[in-house]
Amino acid sequence: MLKKDDHLNERQKTHLLDILSEHRDLAICYAMKQEMTHLFTLTDYKEALAGWTKWIQAGLESGIPALVKFARQKQKRIKGLAAHALYPINTGKLEGFNNKIKVLKRIGYGYRNMDYFFTLIRFHSLPKNYSSPKFP
Repeated sequence: MLKKDDHLNERQKTHLLDILSEHRDLAICYAMKQEMTHLFTLTDYKEALAGWTKWIQAGLESGIPALVKFARQKQKRIKGLAAHALYPINTGKLEGFNNKIKVLKRIGYGYRNMDYFFTLIRFHSLPKNYSSPKFP
């Protein structure tokens, strides 16, 4: 259910369709997830605003308590959601780097030298294809 449709094999697609046909609320939530994924690909602000307005209205009318609550939260931020069409930025790289620092903090637990810790972070933040300068 968390994968995109084009990443499912035939057996997984069949299994997903079986589950969705037996559970109406789950099918509605899955359709709403698919539509939300589409909304994040839009590049026109007005089209995105109209799409989000329709999506929120459908969520509020769904009658599914969790989806209604989620739609209300999105309703408060509709302008920001639509702005993603103009400025498609996210915090993915920042979150990934924060996670890397947390792992390094666990690795470096017990070291008393903070300079070593910061050197370790700098070393691990270098690109994978970085090659050090050659000295004669």
